Amino acid sequence: MKNIELWSRLEAFQLDLPEAALPFSQRLARENQWSQGFAERVMEEYKKFLYLCLEAGHPVTPSDQVDQAWHLHIIYTRSYWHDLCRDTLGQEIHHGPTKGGRKEGEKFKDWYLLTMQSYEREFGQCPPSDIWPNARERFQSDFRRIDVRDKLILSRKKALAVSGCLVGSLALAGCVNDMSGETIGVLVILGLPLLAVLSLIASIAKGGSKPKRRGGAGRKGGSGVGGWWFFGGGCSHDDHNDSGCSSGCSSGCSSGCGGGGCGS
Repeated sequence: MKNIELWSRLEAFQLDLPEAALPFSQRLARENQWSQGFAERVMEEYKKFLYLCLEAGHPVTPSDQVDQAWHLHIIYTRSYWHDLCRDTLGQEIHHGPTKGGRKEGEKFKDWYLLTMQSYEREFGQCPPSDIWPNARERFQSDFRRIDVRDKLILSRKKALAVSGCLVGSLALAGCVNDMSGETIGVLVILGLPLLAVLSLIASIAKGGSKPKRRGGAGRKGGSGVGGWWFFGGGCSHDDHNDSGCSSGCSSGCSSGCGGGGCGS
């Protein structure tokens, strides 16, 4: 790590205020349906991202999880603009909407990979994959945020398990109630289409949509769509879903700041 003083200031920076009835970490966990422990880990990764904003030497892009911590922090305006940017970092870090389009999507993917490389270089390890997923997952093409107040969300595995249990329960019910073989067959046949439909949904979901933060408005991901970028200490972000470290992150990506320029 080349700037130990900066990292020491970031480590000392407090997001959770002792007098708050609803601390930052609890709100972050609640709004994303995370455990308290996971939210606290994301907050630590958010600080590492801020460090990279100033020290990576190229535009950087956060994971979606880190981005959620960043978005939440920005609405704590005094903490973000005064305590963090002015007093801790010594400069402002801004973000705004992406211009959209394939070029923007490719650019942000490149920046994300560069961010992973710089993370490994600066912190001596790959970022945790449950917070910094691989690039394909980070930039899914049909990403949504779902309000669970009127939605029931099942993972692919749970959906298949539920459908399997339903079919099995129908068959078992037939045995217990001495139903005829024909009746049992009808019940199983009625259950099999449900299993097939849920399997199809799971298959489609595997390559596309994946619920992330719960309780917010829907937001579509994709190549450069619905994202944002910023320049401030050379940082930029695309609001998509992608991540993961690998020491084999692609090289040859532009390490420059891009058209907007960098300001440190």
